[in-house]
Amino acid sequence: MNLADLPDAHINPKLTMGENIADLGGILLGLDAYKLSVHAKTAEDLDGFSGEQRVFLGWAQVWRTVIRPEYQLQLLARDPHSPRYVRAFASLRNVDAWYEAFGIKEGDELYIAPEHRVRIW
Repeated sequence: MNLADLPDAHINPKLTMGENIADLGGILLGLDAYKLSVHAKTAEDLDGFSGEQRVFLGWAQVWRTVIRPEYQLQLLARDPHSPRYVRAFASLRNVDAWYEAFGIKEGDELYIAPEHRVRIW
């Protein structure tokens, strides 16, 4: 289920902004921790995915969920977190390493130009 299934539903950025920033900080810290753990070397591919790709895939997998539309509407009204499926990709769109890891280029659906990406540190 995503917001396309609920055409009159919207995320309230005033409600979710703090947690959205926290998500971006979390993925950046996780990526830094991964790089420290491999001592700045390149980890070998596993199941066809590089180490950095696996970090990003792990992030996205954390947010998998099944939710009833009625409950999603309740959450949109009061939860300071964006919907889980949005959390799976929204922060990643602001991480340069994500673009490099997956070869995301201008014209791709999730592409954000570097000058428009959120930078928190």
